Amino acid sequence: MSREAHHESPVERKAGSSGPAGPSPLVWILERWAAGLWILGVATALIAGVAFAWALQRTWLPVVRVAVSNWPGLVRCQQGHFEFPTDQPRLLAEGHDLALILDPRHDGTIRTPAWVQVQWGISTLRLRGPLGEWEARFPRGWTFERDPASARATWEAWEGVLLVGLALTAAVSLLLAWPVLATVYWPGLSLVARLLGKQAQGRVLWRIGLLAQLPGAWFMIASLFGFGSGWLNLLRLLVAFGLHWILTWGVLAGLVLSLPRRARTVASPANPFAAALNAVNDPAAEGRATGESSEEDTHKLS
Repeated sequence: MSREAHHESPVERKAGSSGPAGPSPLVWILERWAAGLWILGVATALIAGVAFAWALQRTWLPVVRVAVSNWPGLVRCQQGHFEFPTDQPRLLAEGHDLALILDPRHDGTIRTPAWVQVQWGISTLRLRGPLGEWEARFPRGWTFERDPASARATWEAWEGVLLVGLALTAAVSLLLAWPVLATVYWPGLSLVARLLGKQAQGRVLWRIGLLAQLPGAWFMIASLFGFGSGWLNLLRLLVAFGLHWILTWGVLAGLVLSLPRRARTVASPANPFAAALNAVNDPAAEGRATGESSEEDTHKLS
């Protein structure tokens, strides 16, 4: 193989691009370990579900147990309408954050300092809390009757099932919400990455939107354990819920800034001494050029 085939002039080596940035560890992880990201998300969701159920089991379910033990005699329900032994309001149970009140006509005469108050009426359940008031009707398909003994037996039989259901519901809700939020974040992340000159494919930006939500989830898991342990009350837990959004958006910004920049092609100016430099590096080329010049001169003289 001749030297001409391998020869590259200094000018040709100089021309080209500024070169892409080195491979980003973040992009490499998001492209190679997509399955690992999903495994981490599922594990986080399950732990969050367990933390949610555990916190309720330590804080609100004991209040429900006391309310069941104070069951108001024989209670009948016909097509979603309850019949109580008396229409007088009665406080069934109260905790620091939750109060359960029997108030058939929703008179509102019983108020407690609890953050959340649940009023059990004839046809509706009314909930009052820091975020306002909410009321829901009982299903028309409800037809049953319970005395204190059967009410306690029903609660004891279903309490464990309720806890498992709460944990699974919380976990599945997170697994459904995170991809939706990642899709919502994707257009904004794509725009910001383009404006900052960052190099990233669409699927990488979507996975960044998914990954950025996990630190906020871990923060909420710690907050739920604090709530269940009595270190946080309901109001502080709500504040922690708001802070977890700020944490998520901060992580999003940091991940986008850590992306590599796009490569920029830089054209080198023409070098007037390129021919001379090539001749010095390749004497054979210079000889051929001299021979060709001599032949041209001879042809002109003839």
